[in-house]
Amino acid sequence: MMVVFKSSKYSFLAFILIQLILESVASGAVYSTKVTAKGPWSTASNWSTAYPGCCNLNGNNTDVFNILGYITVGTTAVSQNLTISKGLLDVQDTLIIYGDLAIGNNGDLTISGNGVLIVYGNVSIANQVTLAANSYFIIMGNITKSGSQGTFTSDV
Repeated sequence: MMVVFKSSKYSFLAFILIQLILESVASGAVYSTKVTAKGPWSTASNWSTAYPGCCNLNGNNTDVFNILGYITVGTTAVSQNLTISKGLLDVQDTLIIYGDLAIGNNGDLTISGNGVLIVYGNVSIANQVTLAANSYFIIMGNITKSGSQGTFTSDV
């Protein structure tokens, strides 16, 4: 489709609008829990920025999910899985998953500072995943990795 504007003023505005749309598509969203949060991932009030939804996240390669409080997925009575299809899961405080964790192709997982990630189920990691376990990463089930690319680093 071709759009033609008579005035250069409108052409310039259209150009700016298109640039803004392209920038918003190219850059991902940043979702952060409140530092004081203590409770389920699915509780929207635990998030200081927009609530990313739960628990099958299929966003942009550049989306970031910052865990800055004590967050749980599922309970001891009802297991629930967390899937990050794309983007970065950055655990800086505590994330406990009563179920499985799946990190999709080109997804990333970082556990930094005094972060703690406990998975009471299995962990599956797809191709081209960067995993930086610089603190506690506890898996009660199995860990599987698909594909031949990806990295694992640890300061511990």
